[in-house]
Amino acid sequence: MRDKYRGSKFTLDTIKIFADGVGEAKLVWKQDVLNETVAALDAEGFRIYIHAIGSPGFYPEDNALDAFEYAAQRNGRRDSRHAITHLDWTRGEDLARFRELGIIAVPQPAWYGKGWYDDAPASEVNNAMRFQSYLDSGITVSSSSDFPSTATFTRDMYPLTGLEAGMTWFDVDTATEADQWAQWGTGDE
Repeated sequence: MRDKYRGSKFTLDTIKIFADGVGEAKLVWKQDVLNETVAALDAEGFRIYIHAIGSPGFYPEDNALDAFEYAAQRNGRRDSRHAITHLDWTRGEDLARFRELGIIAVPQPAWYGKGWYDDAPASEVNNAMRFQSYLDSGITVSSSSDFPSTATFTRDMYPLTGLEAGMTWFDVDTATEADQWAQWGTGDE
């Protein structure tokens, strides 16, 4: 397909694979199979985009980074622009690996206001939704909405929805101005 549909302004050169069970705390690959698959795709010049949501205590981005590291060792480094998407949970110790391997982080800031992880253990809270941590660590970030795969917000296909939720951490479809003032104060102090 890549050869058949290649044009002057269009190529099929990206493959998305899933590292996790889409909300289930389980890997869908044995690590050695993931390593070999990523290395084979990388050797063919594909850009690899890995789905890794995670949950408290479950960090599939670690397995994806292991596979990217394996591919780089096997094939050599190149400007691959490989990426890991969703990244609801990322361990602090993996931030340096993202940067060193040149892996792009692709979080969905529109999800930040949903309160999905409000009941996470206190020991895990710092590992959730780490957008600023990626930036502070020098990682290239390219956020997205995941539209149309999910309809987390009525307006989730619009970039400004993600920007608003990513900045405020409010559900932009249900939050009111009163909610924002309750969190941040009236400004009269």
